Amino acid sequence: MAFHGEGSDAGAPDDLPYARRVAAHFGVDLRIIDASGRSVRAMSGTADGTGVLRLRWDGKDSAGRAAGSGLFFVTATTAEGHASSKLVVLD
Repeated sequence: MAFHGEGSDAGAPDDLPYARRVAAHFGVDLRIIDASGRSVRAMSGTADGTGVLRLRWDGKDSAGRAAGSGLFFVTATTAEGHASSKLVVLD
């Protein structure tokens, strides 16, 4: 399973500075978790015809509120396994 974090695209007007993309070669369930272990946001999707799935986190929680600054953990789970990464958000 491939799990890659990228910064937001420069110049994209609707991107927050901490928008992230996660690419996976399988269907993926993605969770954003804060430093206290609280689930902030969950997303999922299935790869398109290219075999790559890109999910973008807009920095908001599941209720649409800004998650704010802090340390977050990004966890991607597929049928093949899971991967995780740390994400530091600075407002």
